[in-house]
Amino acid sequence: MTLYIRALMDVVGGEAALYGSSSGAVLCLWAAAVIPGVSKLVLWEPPLDLESDGSESLAGLQDRLAAGDREGTIAFFMRDMPPQWFDGAKNSPAWPTLVSIAHTLAYDAAVLEKAERGRRMPEEWAAITVPTVVLLGEETQPIFPPAADAIVATLPHATQRRIDARNHGWEPAVMAREITQFLTD
Repeated sequence: MTLYIRALMDVVGGEAALYGSSSGAVLCLWAAAVIPGVSKLVLWEPPLDLESDGSESLAGLQDRLAAGDREGTIAFFMRDMPPQWFDGAKNSPAWPTLVSIAHTLAYDAAVLEKAERGRRMPEEWAAITVPTVVLLGEETQPIFPPAADAIVATLPHATQRRIDARNHGWEPAVMAREITQFLTD
């Protein structure tokens, strides 16, 4: 799962700061735990559910994908999100693209399931010593703050910051400013 990140880091000289959004933030944590050369981490609202082991989500997605139900896969993936998020996605011009990449949701679920197994932060993450910031929107869903708190408690050089963002989304200028500030500090 981190093979591609390692390959990209090799292309740029073996060292890189990583930014991950949502489940990508969890993937960045796994990468930092096993790949030398990660210099900093910027993590946007990692969706870890510390009350779940993630297996139900992964199995549910795999079942729908095996049945060829791409729209049902998206609906299942978004089942714990506010209903207007799914309605908005389904009525947006991006819907055909979302349906065409629905199979990638199983990859997201696999990354999360690996982290949620045991209902605690993975032991491997405690060895991540690079400066890390976990960003949360000022208005966010209930799952994100406890996950951010747990990551900050696990990683020795992690902090948390709230930014002007909401509903698991952000404006590019706001995020660019936050990333630039963290990387240049």
